[in-house]
Amino acid sequence: MYLRCYPYDSAGMECHRRALEQLAHRHALPEPARYMDNGRRRADGLPQLERVVRSIEWGWIRTLLVPGAFVFDLDDGKAADMAARLRGLGCRLVELPGGGPCPGVGPARPVPVRVVRPRLVAQLDGV
Repeated sequence: MYLRCYPYDSAGMECHRRALEQLAHRHALPEPARYMDNGRRRADGLPQLERVVRSIEWGWIRTLLVPGAFVFDLDDGKAADMAARLRGLGCRLVELPGGGPCPGVGPARPVPVRVVRPRLVAQLDGV
């Protein structure tokens, strides 16, 4: 799986990570390896995305789970170009329906686990 948000967003990443793990389970995929460039701007380079691309080129990754193409770039056209490039390399992209169960999650202050866990469970039940 590949995750990225700018600016840094621990709550959104955790929610998307869990949702993608459930999606992998539903598609009978193995537990996904995690590649994250959380908090990184595209202009500063995305080393984990570059690593994913190399792994796809080498045939080590055949399916990539993402919450949506927005992880590649906030510009819709550039995001679509990267998705098309990965598909052209033979990778199957699996996206969370509707961008995932975390539509209101953005940069947030840390929240105690006892508050987040019930909310995440409720959100993931709908995926």
